[in-house]
Amino acid sequence: MKHHIALRLSVIAALSAGLFACSSSTTTTPPASTGPGVGSTFTVAHWVENTNAGDTNTYQVANADTTFRGKSHVMKVLQQVPAGQPQLTPLYFAVESNGNVSVWPKPSGSQADWFTIPYATQAHTATNWDRDGSDSTMTIADGDTPSAGSISIGGSSYPTQRAKVQLLLDAGDTTVHHYAYSPDLHFRVSDDQDAGMQFAEHWKLISFVKK
Repeated sequence: MKHHIALRLSVIAALSAGLFACSSSTTTTPPASTGPGVGSTFTVAHWVENTNAGDTNTYQVANADTTFRGKSHVMKVLQQVPAGQPQLTPLYFAVESNGNVSVWPKPSGSQADWFTIPYATQAHTATNWDRDGSDSTMTIADGDTPSAGSISIGGSSYPTQRAKVQLLLDAGDTTVHHYAYSPDLHFRVSDDQDAGMQFAEHWKLISFVKK
């Protein structure tokens, strides 16, 4: 059981800011002028039900409009780490022309390609990704209910789009995630595993400082 909790913790850390479904599109749109600029920070809380496991992490925008791996208008984000510790792999986000969101690297840490979450189109897709040398499956479900909503951060309300993702870690270990993304913030604002799981995990944006 401890192994499964540790595994899920490592997976959700990898998923904590984007995801899924391989994309070949290179047509991306410029970030909104009202969106985060260089130096903007996102602080997120992560916790696991029925355990003492949990932490907070802060991510900072290093470049608000760059070009990366065949895509333009890409936002580069770095996770803040204590002084003296090595910097973690940057995260990159690009909004496709249809409103879906592409993320790099893959949730397994593979740096081979982009993944796209169909927040806008709610398209049903499935893809395999490599975790520790073995194939696992992620399925974008037909949609989430509701497909849109809002989140309040620091007294401001931001519209959100939602996506439902089924993640098969290994035989008999399937979890369903409900993601919410803010087009205005250009960032995923929450991740909730299905209620009723003994060790359901949650990930939520709790602070945003715009620069």
